[in-house]
Amino acid sequence: MSNIKELKKRILSNLGDGKTYKDILRENAINLANQHKKYCDSEDCDVSLFLLGELLRGCKIELTKAEEEVFL
Repeated sequence: MSNIKELKKRILSNLGDGKTYKDILRENAINLANQHKKYCDSEDCDVSLFLLGELLRGCKIELTKAEEEVFL
């Protein structure tokens, strides 16, 4: 458990710029969704961007209307 706490501290210190851990998670998920939309062209894709957005909401990470649309 302490390894996870140390990892979170390291992420925040390297990427933080005053951002919270939830801010970084939200931005990372949005970047992931945008990259997926850009590069995935497979009809057999089993990645659900909607469910990725649901994960954020389940972690109590609030999204703006524009950010929610990324996951549709």
